[in-house]
Amino acid sequence: MTPKRLKFLVALSCAIILSGNILAQSFSFTCTRDTIIPGCNPVCFTLKGIIPDIYGTTSSYNINPTSTIPGCAPVYVQPDDPAGTPETLTVDDRYSSVINIGFPFQFYGATYTQLIASTNGYLSFDVSKTGAFAHWSIGADLPSTTYDRAMIMGPYHDLDPFVGTSPTNRIQHQTFGTAPHRRWILSFYRVPLFSVACNALIENTHQIVLYESTGVIEVLVFSKQICPGWNNGRAIVGIQDWNRTQGIMAPGRAAIANGSWSVALGATESWRFEPAAGASLFKRVELVDLGGTILSTGTTLPAGPGRLEASFPNTCVPAAGVTFYIIRSVYTKIDDPLAEVFGTDTVRVSRATGVTVTSATTGTLCNGATDGTITINPTSGTAPFTFSLDGAAGVTGPTPYTFSGIAAGPHSVTITDNNGCTSVANVNVAAGPAMTTTVNKTDALCNGTTTGTITVTPPTIGTAPFEYSLDGITWQSSNVFNGLAAGNYTVFYRSSDICPGSSPVSIMEPPVLSAVSATTNGTCDGGADGTITITAIGGSPGYLYSIDGITFQASNIFNVVPGNYTVSVKDNNGCVTTFNTVVGLNNNLTFSPQTDAVICEGTSTQLSLTTNATGFAWTPRIGLSDTAIYNPVANPVVTTQYVVRATLGVCFITDTVIVNVNAAPVPDAGPDGFICYGQTYQLQGSGGGTQYSWSPVTYLNNPLIPDPISSAPKDMTYTLSILSDINGCASLVTDQVRLDVTPPIKVKTFPYDTVGYNGDQFQLLAVPSDTDVINYSWSPATGLSNPNIANPIVTAGAIGDVVQYQVVTSTLAGCKGAGYVTIRVYKGPDIYVPTGFTPNGDGKNDKFTPFPVGIKSYKYFRVFNRWGQLIFSTTKLNDGWDGKIGGREQPTGTYVWMIEGVTKDDRIITKKGTVNLIR
Repeated sequence: MTPKRLKFLVALSCAIILSGNILAQSFSFTCTRDTIIPGCNPVCFTLKGIIPDIYGTTSSYNINPTSTIPGCAPVYVQPDDPAGTPETLTVDDRYSSVINIGFPFQFYGATYTQLIASTNGYLSFDVSKTGAFAHWSIGADLPSTTYDRAMIMGPYHDLDPFVGTSPTNRIQHQTFGTAPHRRWILSFYRVPLFSVACNALIENTHQIVLYESTGVIEVLVFSKQICPGWNNGRAIVGIQDWNRTQGIMAPGRAAIANGSWSVALGATESWRFEPAAGASLFKRVELVDLGGTILSTGTTLPAGPGRLEASFPNTCVPAAGVTFYIIRSVYTKIDDPLAEVFGTDTVRVSRATGVTVTSATTGTLCNGATDGTITINPTSGTAPFTFSLDGAAGVTGPTPYTFSGIAAGPHSVTITDNNGCTSVANVNVAAGPAMTTTVNKTDALCNGTTTGTITVTPPTIGTAPFEYSLDGITWQSSNVFNGLAAGNYTVFYRSSDICPGSSPVSIMEPPVLSAVSATTNGTCDGGADGTITITAIGGSPGYLYSIDGITFQASNIFNVVPGNYTVSVKDNNGCVTTFNTVVGLNNNLTFSPQTDAVICEGTSTQLSLTTNATGFAWTPRIGLSDTAIYNPVANPVVTTQYVVRATLGVCFITDTVIVNVNAAPVPDAGPDGFICYGQTYQLQGSGGGTQYSWSPVTYLNNPLIPDPISSAPKDMTYTLSILSDINGCASLVTDQVRLDVTPPIKVKTFPYDTVGYNGDQFQLLAVPSDTDVINYSWSPATGLSNPNIANPIVTAGAIGDVVQYQVVTSTLAGCKGAGYVTIRVYKGPDIYVPTGFTPNGDGKNDKFTPFPVGIKSYKYFRVFNRWGQLIFSTTKLNDGWDGKIGGREQPTGTYVWMIEGVTKDDRIITKKGTVNLIR
């Protein structure tokens, strides 16, 4: 067997060691493992392995691959083992007869001793279906009621063992091992796929393994092909319970979620379903030798659902040869807490040899170059090799291995082989000749400036083009460096073949240029009578002087006015220094401040300064007659502080003058007044004055006091002014008050006089001549709906009553007026018709007019002469005949009338009779 060479790590191979009593009385859950210990220290290591973590209840399961190496799985018996018992299957898609497992097996919370096998790669614990149809259609993932109860699919796909395309195909079962470590195995060997198009696909070999004492299930798939034209090529590796409500599938091996999948011949895959509910059955893990002697007890850590990592620290192996170990995991039997069962996995450990090497070098082209090489050639050890130069990170490469771009000098190379063995090679890379050249420089013109330069002559050693640098990092093709400050430099240069060189250079600078000055004071109006005298030191002599930075002169003396100056000195190299100086002032400006003034609002005052100043500037401008003279006239509206700047030559002084303005009083004529004709009213003026003036003076008892009495007989408007207040100030505005005099009020009533019948209702109305009337009072209140409104409803009293109502109206000022209404009560509703009338124009009884009582309208009122001629007709209430026809008077005589009226309650009253016209 070819070892899988992993340092301190257990790997898997595909061989199985099953001989010996210790292995026979146990389960082997993984392949035999190999590890190789390198032929160098240490010789002791931590041996590790993965073991199942099995739980005591089968209500749920974990699923894991049985090996971490593809194609490797523990195989107890080959699928075509001739010792197997063939199944009683003679028809496609059928279950076998009942098969006895040989030991009790726990599955999804139930215990079974029998099962039936299907031709399609699965088994069921529902033995009631023995010999019955076994489904082949795959249309859902697990769990699903589409499929039978209590199933193990390993894998489930539609097979046809009876088509004859695979003469050696077998479906069989057998039991391996002895109690309590028996395994019941159902094998399918080279069974063809169903359908004519796919019958030739016979590489379908797989096993289902049931473990006694643990409830563990394994599915091994040695090979599986796909029939795309049948069942969409689907297949399932999984299990589901009796009720078909729980199920689990191997990752990537579902029918719907994963689609079609295959396992190539020789790429065996295996899956383990482990009980995952209840308490763990794991008790301990031990490392034993082939004779069964316990060497050490291991520790465990979780390694994922249903898996534990077992570790055996300080496992020491002999110096040479191969050593076999067995990792034995101990579990409580799932159906007997007093019994133990074992899982055993064989580990084979061997040691390898160390590492030896040879080395060779090539020197650099020139001193300082990095073009040397080191070549290392391992002569023993296990490839691949890792090479580390001078402690840097290792690189893996072919042998011999060459490091290029190496600087001259001693170097150390560490070589590590695949087993972790190392060797160190110490080598020396020779240096080539040194590169030199000449360097020229110019010094800085001024102290602290960057005007120096360095010029490098191209070297005579090395290959052009050359590069140059002042820091060894940033390189340039030009051999000139400009803009340099004074200081010590190292110039680096290199050729195109990476030969380096360097030279020191010092750039100098002149002393610092500085200057001082002496000054004399000037006067306010004396002009440029101050002086500045400058003394310069340092720099390069041949100085020029300036006080504006623009115009320079050879003289170091300046005549100036007092003030602040910036002095500049320029030396012979053009270097400039500047500083500030002050020329003082002898102040001869005199000034006497103005006293603050007090004025009334609306008046003015003249300000005046005592000074020898010749220029003036007043601010603010508001309220001043002139802002550029010493004595402006000020008439501000409110108290104002003025600031004046008085100047004499270059000198000035500022002062403040406050003009206090007493605000003009504001008259208040008081509220408007309302009186009735014949009454008086006292005005209510105010405003803080000591003397007032009312106009006009008409009807006032005293126009010079704030509250005179007015006896105006008509509306008046009075205007109030304040002549003087406590500060002697008069008002600038006036105020007015209106006196409203109400004239005598006349009241019209509607109707003036009227008639009605007992209980009749109609509306009265009082209309005063003054629109200011707001109050009404009717008396007596008898029969009125509301005696305090302008239009009450009156209800007529008893027949024969004659009631005169008086209404008194009044305004807000108490002005009053009265009106009257007389109501006569007749029997009714009815129409009273006079028996005669005298139309002689004396204003008495001139019309023949019916007298309606409680009538709201006439349908007609007609008068006929004695020949039956209609001579008058109307439908208007209170309208009558004037004794004429077409304007001609009719003679005395008897005339016939007819009338029909409608009462207020819509009853009809009809009457007729005669009337005498008397002339």
